[in-house]
Amino acid sequence: MGAVSTEGEAGTAPAVVRICAECGQEFQQRRRGRPSVYCRPACRQRAWALRQARATLDATPSAEPAPPAASTPPPSDLEVTLPGTSAPLPRAPGLIAPATTEVRVPTDVRGWVSLLKQLRSQLNDPGSDVAKRPWEHARLYDSLGQALTALDAATPGGLAWLERND
Repeated sequence: MGAVSTEGEAGTAPAVVRICAECGQEFQQRRRGRPSVYCRPACRQRAWALRQARATLDATPSAEPAPPAASTPPPSDLEVTLPGTSAPLPRAPGLIAPATTEVRVPTDVRGWVSLLKQLRSQLNDPGSDVAKRPWEHARLYDSLGQALTALDAATPGGLAWLERND
C-alpha cells in the first residue's frame, strides 16, 4: 500500500519500507524488480485464496435455498454441493470426520488395549490413512510418550517395576 523512505547506508539509495496488503506488517522493499505488495509468500497465498473465495461467492445465485424439511434425516457425512449442481462433491477419505461420529473414550483397560490394537493394525496396514501419513507420526509418538509417562506415574513402583515383575 504505502511506501516510506528511510535513510540507507552511506553511498546507497534509501531503503523503502512498505506495508503488507494482507497482514499490515511493515517490510523492507527489495532493491530490484517489481515492488512487492506482500511481506512474505504466505500472505500472498492467503490473499489469492481470499480473492478466489470472494469470486466464488460473487458467482453464486443470490436466492437462498429453502431449509431442509424437518423429516429429512441429517446427512451421515459432511457434504459440499457447488451452486448449480445437485450432486455433493466427493470428500477425501480420512480428511474430514463424519458429521455424526461420536468419539467414545475407553473407560477400562480392556477398551484401551482394544483401541491400541486397532492403532497397531492401522500402522501395519500400508493402505491405511494412518500409515500413509508419516508426517503425522511424530504427533502419535508424542501422545504415546505422554501416555507412557502418565502410566509410569500411576503405577506403584513405576514402569520399571512392571518390567521386573512381568
